[in-house]
Amino acid sequence: MKTYTKGLLCCSMLLALFFVSGCASVLSPGPAPVRLQLSPPMPERMAMRPMNRQVVVAMPVASRALDADTIALVFHGREVRVLADARWTGTVPYIVQRSLIAALEAVGAFSGVADENAGIASDVRLLSDIRQFSLHYAAEGATPTAVFAGTFRLLNFANGRIISMRDVDIRVSAEGRDNAALAQAVESALGLGLAEVTPWVVEEMRRLR
Repeated sequence: MKTYTKGLLCCSMLLALFFVSGCASVLSPGPAPVRLQLSPPMPERMAMRPMNRQVVVAMPVASRALDADTIALVFHGREVRVLADARWTGTVPYIVQRSLIAALEAVGAFSGVADENAGIASDVRLLSDIRQFSLHYAAEGATPTAVFAGTFRLLNFANGRIISMRDVDIRVSAEGRDNAALAQAVESALGLGLAEVTPWVVEEMRRLR
């Protein structure tokens, strides 16, 4: 009887250990993803006196696939995946908004630039619809192309009318397939987009009456 009891006890302990070790392997989150920070090049300061104008940069609108900190990979033009071992330091709309604010401040053309939560009285609001902020692969194992594309609108805050609209579609080929090369390509594409949007905003604000 004692032998039988000891056998049951040993079996129970082995099953418990197996169950616990199995759960630990299932519940283990694995290594945390690397966070990639983007620092796009900023436009140079313009040789002009700042206008007595203030610009509010609204939080950009993006699809569900882009409204996240995951890094979107597009294969064959339609299959969307995410990079498994890395993420951005913030969501794509947040990154684009902060980059736009930094670029508009860098040119020194306005008396104030801020997001919609700053509470400043704005003359215009910059609205953004981000269509692409991703890395596109023509084939498995290929070197990708970074794509930054979107539509930008200037809203006259006084009368609610759209002053002007501009489409941007920037493509930059990555120089490699590692995370650093991917981030650099996206960073370059974002910087080129800022170089298009910023002077357009300045010119439209000059025309505003």
